[in-house]
Amino acid sequence: MINRLYNIDFLRFLFALTLCVMHLTMGMGSDSNILKDIAVYLAPAQILTDFFFIISGFFLFSNASDITFKEFFMKKINRLWPVLFLSVLCILLRLYHNLL
Repeated sequence: MINRLYNIDFLRFLFALTLCVMHLTMGMGSDSNILKDIAVYLAPAQILTDFFFIISGFFLFSNASDITFKEFFMKKINRLWPVLFLSVLCILLRLYHNLL
C-alpha cells in the first residue's frame, strides 16, 4: 500500500502505547506508584484495545491483497520476532531477578 494513512497509523501507535502501559501496570512494573496511578486512569481503556485491533486488521488486509501468502507470512515473521525476543528476554530477566 503506497498511500499510507498516517493519521490512522498514528492512532494505532497511540493505542499500542496505551496497551503497553496497561500491561506494565498489570505485570512487571506493578510495584511502581506511578504506574498504579496511571492504571486508575486507564481502567476503562478496554475500548482502546478494540480500536487497536480494528485498525491493525484494516492495515493487515489492505497489505495482504498486494503480495503472495509467503511474502506476507515472511514479512509478519520478520516484524514480530524482535517483539518475541524482547518478551522472552523480559521474562527471563524477571525469573532471574526472582531467583536472587
